[in-house]
Amino acid sequence: MERNTFAFVESQKPILVIDPHGNPFAEARTAPVSRIVLDLYNRGGTTAFHCIQHTWVELVANEVTDAGFSFNSAAFAFTSAADYQVSDTPLSVYPNHSATQLNTPIRHGDLTPDERLAIEKAQLIICIRVRFEFRDAFNPKRFADFGFWVTHQGLGHLAKYQDSN
Repeated sequence: MERNTFAFVESQKPILVIDPHGNPFAEARTAPVSRIVLDLYNRGGTTAFHCIQHTWVELVANEVTDAGFSFNSAAFAFTSAADYQVSDTPLSVYPNHSATQLNTPIRHGDLTPDERLAIEKAQLIICIRVRFEFRDAFNPKRFADFGFWVTHQGLGHLAKYQDSN
């Protein structure tokens, strides 16, 4: 009985998913306000209530050589240099609802022309971490972590920041 109950809860709990909205590389470099826009979905069977969003954004120096990048996404860890923000308004994410867009400014939307050029040349890498803390019908304390780095083709994953309960 206990195993069946566990299996039922696992099959019905909220499953938060983040995808890029549009082209994050272009949005960061060319938008009047430098930002990353992500789409948040709930692919689970029940609502994620009272979601509090924590966001870290960090620009990471990257050396580009003939051999490629020096950026090691597997070993990357956010530092105190990251811009950190926590939402002041919780939201609910309903199952099978259209995406909720998460608009995250980079350096408060104020990248310099030199920083934009360094991003274009892959001399600066944009890393973003998003953590949601929420509750659902089964558990008063859940979380979902996502970590990405912005590539020319979309988002790469930061493995250290891919987790949930």
